[in-house]
Amino acid sequence: MVVNGHGGNVGALREVCADVTRHEEAYAVPFTWFDAIGATEMGHGGPVETAMLRATDPELVHDERIEEASAGASDGWGEWVSGTNLAFDSAEFTDNGAVGDPGEGTIERGEELLEEATAALVTLLDAVDERDRA
Repeated sequence: MVVNGHGGNVGALREVCADVTRHEEAYAVPFTWFDAIGATEMGHGGPVETAMLRATDPELVHDERIEEASAGASDGWGEWVSGTNLAFDSAEFTDNGAVGDPGEGTIERGEELLEEATAALVTLLDAVDERDRA
């Protein structure tokens, strides 16, 4: 099981796991927690990431920087036209790398996200364990 927390890694990890499964004597599956729970408001340092950090590693959240991060954040991830993101770099659409308002990332929401992600991972692990890998 490869547990992922970065959107930019999704495609690459799918390929790595497929390659390992096809050519090695192992079965590999990628798990991206925010996809598994349908977290649609994902973004760099936005409410979902901030909430999850508050629940898992609160010392990494610098409350004194939340207002500044919110002020320079974009409302969404990129510039989407016909299902394609025209922006290749987050610097094209956010002043400071933040996407979404980190001030909305509460510890309560983080605890809910962690519980949902954990349940999704356990379900996936159970399904992998029951899968006929022969």
